[in-house]
Amino acid sequence: MTDFYKLSTELNNTANLIQKKDGEVEDARLVYMQSKANYERLVAKALIETKLRNPDMTQTDIKAESVIITYDDKMASIIAESKYKKLVGELRSLRDKLDALKECAYNLRCEAKLTPQIQK
Repeated sequence: MTDFYKLSTELNNTANLIQKKDGEVEDARLVYMQSKANYERLVAKALIETKLRNPDMTQTDIKAESVIITYDDKMASIIAESKYKKLVGELRSLRDKLDALKECAYNLRCEAKLTPQIQK
């Protein structure tokens, strides 16, 4: 196989992977945002319920109890955020790879005299 063919195949594969990852990032972002909103709602609900059940508790105690009650939801939110940020990093890496491949393709075309070189 020629270098052009290999590079063209790699460019195409990377572009397709970026398109796929774009969708995954959007899905992960949606899950993360929903998880975060759900956690915040549950914390507010737990604060109110704790205050109503125990009107003589201090604010610090009420907050501490609501944190304990909503701990699992907080962990779900953290996990969703982690997955989202990981996918964003992967997508950024793929875009950098695509840029490098485009540069290589340009250089190969210049060497083969298929693309006029830019005069400086």
